[in-house]
Amino acid sequence: ENLRSLHEQLRGKAGTWGVFVRLGVYNGGKLLHQLADTPLLTCDDACNPQWCTWLQTELPVCHTPRAARVCFTLWARHLGKKDGGQTPLAWVSIQLFNHKDQLVTGKYSLRMWPNGEANPIGCNMENLSVYGSEPPELFIEFDSYVLPVEMPSQGADHITNRVKTPPQPDGDELIRIKRIIDQDPLAKIEKDDQRLIWKFKHFIITYAEALPKFLQCVPWEDYRQVEEMHTTLLSWSPLKPVDALE
Repeated sequence: ENLRSLHEQLRGKAGTWGVFVRLGVYNGGKLLHQLADTPLLTCDDACNPQWCTWLQTELPVCHTPRAARVCFTLWARHLGKKDGGQTPLAWVSIQLFNHKDQLVTGKYSLRMWPNGEANPIGCNMENLSVYGSEPPELFIEFDSYVLPVEMPSQGADHITNRVKTPPQPDGDELIRIKRIIDQDPLAKIEKDDQRLIWKFKHFIITYAEALPKFLQCVPWEDYRQVEEMHTTLLSWSPLKPVDALE
């Protein structure tokens, strides 16, 4: 609802526009599955589009991390261009587990933030501003279950390490590991490098400064690997305060 204010962004741009909602589930800024889009609906100044469709992801509920959030972005697409001509109109994010560690279920109405695409590490609440024009509102519904779906409360001290004989890197792998650890904190870690760090996590456990890189390489979409990460942290060398600020 309330899309009238968003059409200001499209004024002066000739042609017909359609709108769709894009969904993504993230953990710490990392996308956990492929993005999912609703069908495209033609929209004018007075319309309130209704998709009435389910968006499904490939992420099993049992593998959903505790801090996972779902991000919605309302996009406008130019219907007269083959390349799409897409413009983000509004966005909103919500945690998938509430303060009771229960999976969100049922219907929600979320007031969206205008302008721009959802930031997976940005604001994680609906738009409660009372200033300016009424923001657009997105109505969504999550799956419901007979009983509440709760995040297991078992702590890391109850998790046993499944790796009996940790692998050891060879000379070339050791050089790659050192390069990854020493690279800029903001540098993107490629998939192959992530798998390398994860494979030899027990080898680098004595390198305290490697912790930030290690946490970037955790397969958050697999709860078994997340459990193993918690187990590994129990034995990790303590970080210096300055390094911990990274």
